Amino acid sequence: MDDMAWGAVWLYIKTGDSTYLDKAKSYLPVTSLGGGHTHCWDDVSYGAALKIAQLTHDQGYAAMVEKNLDFWQPGGGITYTPGGLAWLSPWGSLRYASTAAFLAFVWSDDPTVGTPSKKEAYRTFAEKQINYILGDNPRKGSYVVGFGENAPKHPHHRTAHGSWVSMLDVPGFHRHILYGALVGGPTSDDSWWMIFPTIL
Repeated sequence: MDDMAWGAVWLYIKTGDSTYLDKAKSYLPVTSLGGGHTHCWDDVSYGAALKIAQLTHDQGYAAMVEKNLDFWQPGGGITYTPGGLAWLSPWGSLRYASTAAFLAFVWSDDPTVGTPSKKEAYRTFAEKQINYILGDNPRKGSYVVGFGENAPKHPHHRTAHGSWVSMLDVPGFHRHILYGALVGGPTSDDSWWMIFPTIL
């Protein structure tokens, strides 16, 4: 139902037809979300809740968004690596930190919703996560292909690799640079090895 809510929100934004907003709210009731995850490719409910809160100024949705953003704060429930990454899962740790940061930026930039006293903490969280991803981390390297110092060079990506024989090690280098790709990220102790192949 998260995809239905997400789609309905954007249809409402585009058309102005309140039927879509009503559908979005019916697909994503105000009591439906806990705080312990974030917007992701397989669960877009947190982004949908944020947009509903912005569009309606409904305090229930605003509270749901802030409960989620509070989870990502130090002491809020999320695990932090020693280097400062909000670390939710070993599989693609940066995708979660980056999308939680994105939601925090969007929420903190909107003066019409939310708790003003929390906005600075949300923005600080978001900036720290993005800075970690771009190189302010223990390994002093970016996790974005083609950006900054010590950036990943061999993301696990078929087209970037450019193998002509469908093998991971042929050729032994990537034939194309996948500029802007975010790799999966470090472990909970900030460990990361730039080995071939790197999983995106």
